[in-house]
Amino acid sequence: MVTLWPWLQTLEPMQRFLMAQVFIEAVTSRFTEVVYNLLQQIAEQSSNSIMKEVKSVMRYMKTPIFAQQLSPDGRTLIGERTKVLENDLKWEAHLVEGMWVSKQNDKYYLFYAGNDFSTTQYGIGVAVADALLGPYHKLDKPFLQSTDRWAAPGHPSVTITTAGKPVMFLHAYFPGRAGYKQFRALLSIKLNFDGDKVTWEE
Repeated sequence: MVTLWPWLQTLEPMQRFLMAQVFIEAVTSRFTEVVYNLLQQIAEQSSNSIMKEVKSVMRYMKTPIFAQQLSPDGRTLIGERTKVLENDLKWEAHLVEGMWVSKQNDKYYLFYAGNDFSTTQYGIGVAVADALLGPYHKLDKPFLQSTDRWAAPGHPSVTITTAGKPVMFLHAYFPGRAGYKQFRALLSIKLNFDGDKVTWEE
């Protein structure tokens, strides 16, 4: 990957995405090992050019998510930005995305997708905080993962039903069909909130 990285940067965005996808799928199942190997290369490397490429790859393996206040007209950002989330759990691998914050019983629940959407490791995580900007404390394991019925659940959003009950909408693939240009179904599940715990039911 480090050797091909300069060439990948010359491609158009969609071509770069499709080419990088091959590497992403190859490393997500052993992401921790790959990161360790890259760090070893940095430690052992005497060539500045190769070290620069390794560090560039490492930078793209972190996806911090920030929150920042909008101006009253909603057109610009004001004030300082705050990092509220970053991929640091093994199951998340190289990516966290698609976050949604829901306030329930004086707690803030941040739902997000992690890992790569083309693999069965993709799932939904949750972090809980007492304030909108955190600090958020993640559950160690995914809130939702692939099952024998649906694969790669992601991009959660939470709303309230007409009966006043919280419900999550998400998308997922048919088993064995996750990936680019594949059909994704819109699903919903009922949520139950209790302090730092969140559970779901169909």
